[in-house]
Amino acid sequence: MKHLKFLVVALFMLLATGAEAQTENAVIDGDHGKLQAVIHKPALKQGERVPMVVLCHGFMGNMQSGLLIKIAELLQAQGIASIRFDFNGHGQSEGRFQDMTVLNEIVDAKKVIE
Repeated sequence: MKHLKFLVVALFMLLATGAEAQTENAVIDGDHGKLQAVIHKPALKQGERVPMVVLCHGFMGNMQSGLLIKIAELLQAQGIASIRFDFNGHGQSEGRFQDMTVLNEIVDAKKVIE
């Protein structure tokens, strides 16, 4: 818990130095329906490529978690793109929570990476 508090404080401090996040909504075809996602990316020059981080929410969570949004904004401020998404049966994605399994979530994450 002590390390998590430090991480959160560090994220807030670094956020103050970054540029405004550019975001776009995305829809990904998953095995159990459409997965809703948000892509955060820094301002890019034509043809420029940057690393991208996939942000996954926890059990009973969703991509609208305040911490995930802050991490995405921090990464953007440091020139790193990210994508946060809802697993099937969570948040805005299709599917039923009752049908969700860890194996389904692994498949969802692989679909996002593709």
